[in-house]
Amino acid sequence: MTAGNTLAATLCYICVGNIDKTVEIWSRSLRIEHEGKSYVELLQHNLVLEEDLMEKTVVLALATGQKRFSASLCKLVEKYAEILASQGLLTTAMEYLKLLGSDELSPELVILRDRIALATEPGISFHWISYPCLFW
Repeated sequence: MTAGNTLAATLCYICVGNIDKTVEIWSRSLRIEHEGKSYVELLQHNLVLEEDLMEKTVVLALATGQKRFSASLCKLVEKYAEILASQGLLTTAMEYLKLLGSDELSPELVILRDRIALATEPGISFHWISYPCLFW
């Protein structure tokens, strides 16, 4: 796809509310822009790029009234929530997980959600979390 066609395709996908294809094009564009950069340079820019992609994706999802996310979008949100949690931004990570609802969360993300809830919400007991047998 040439640059002109990519922009036109992105606009078409945005207009019809196809978030998956739009995010796929945005992701591909980011990879192409950063081809040839060193590993260190990529690491420095990785979080900024992830944040930019997530902001665009969430705004597009909210603007189109998207209620359910595809598997690829869920994976993107999961990855970003894990990054946020690993940096101590637990409340923000939880907000992103809440966007997914509870049906789309993988078992690993259910555990992450429960751990974040335990760390951020006062009064939660270990015995009330989804996996009480792990704490006996």
